[in-house]
Amino acid sequence: MRIVTYSDIIEFREKLYLKGLHFFLGKFNFSAMKRARNHWNSGYMPPDNWWNIPAVRERWNKKITGHSEQNYIEYVTTKYVKPMNRACSMLSIGCGTGSQEIEFALQPYFETIDALDLADNNIVYAREHATQKGLSNLHFFCSSLQDFKPQKKYDLILFHSSLHHINGVSEVLPEIKQMLKEDGILVIHEYVGPNRIAWTPSQLELVNQILGQIPFGYRTYYGSRRIKKKQTAPGTLRMILSDPSEAVDSSSIRKALLQNFKPLEEKEYGGNILAPLLKGISHHFITETKETQSLLMDFFKKEDIFIQNTPSDHLFGVYAQGNATDLL
Repeated sequence: MRIVTYSDIIEFREKLYLKGLHFFLGKFNFSAMKRARNHWNSGYMPPDNWWNIPAVRERWNKKITGHSEQNYIEYVTTKYVKPMNRACSMLSIGCGTGSQEIEFALQPYFETIDALDLADNNIVYAREHATQKGLSNLHFFCSSLQDFKPQKKYDLILFHSSLHHINGVSEVLPEIKQMLKEDGILVIHEYVGPNRIAWTPSQLELVNQILGQIPFGYRTYYGSRRIKKKQTAPGTLRMILSDPSEAVDSSSIRKALLQNFKPLEEKEYGGNILAPLLKGISHHFITETKETQSLLMDFFKKEDIFIQNTPSDHLFGVYAQGNATDLL
């Protein structure tokens, strides 16, 4: 993995233009935890990543639940939580601004939901929105997983785009087992690709081939007139300075899950091509037109072909107590 790459320089230029020098000065801190907290406390995130595109989220839904209009939250609560036939408890680790947790809390199955996040700004925002929704069963804590001391075991534990921010996944998951009830479930919605998002040469070759075929009008960076010309993997320096927790041990997640839990189901939802391809230019595809729909359908088809022979970078899974050997 290179220290600095072409895309690092381009992203530095674009963020400097959008956010100013003060944004980068906050990155220079000797504490890795403080750098991670500063990253997630930085406020407004521009709509320039693949997850901002409604059609992409509908694609995830289709791959996970079988229905483009049904997300995994409704799917999990209906299929797994409702049959528990009791007032359930849930723990969400790395809850961000709480959007998933609020949606879980609105389901009629949870007596209490505890949600953790390291970034205090996220917690303030999440609490305000939970209050606006009138949710008394949802409790947000500004805490790391290491500092959190659970007072009970949970029916459901959730990692939504947070497990890949944890170092030493194989050591942490046995601790998660101890927090889960005997008949409880672990749910993940996660990046499980190469550490530090080190996209492979085969990924980037296809990404840049597709990128070169996109009309210039859909290739300008968010808030800029400059054209995206190519995508490279991020460099080590940028990953460590920006968010040292980003994909720090992501390549270990699949194996560690099977060593500690019994999979009830796993669904791959891609990202190998779409995430690098649409990085910085996703805002062009948020509003659906005939042309954007046609382009996205082409992107989706090419990613589906790619992941036929390559493990997906993103995985949804539901797991029970036990491990994969229980299936043998």
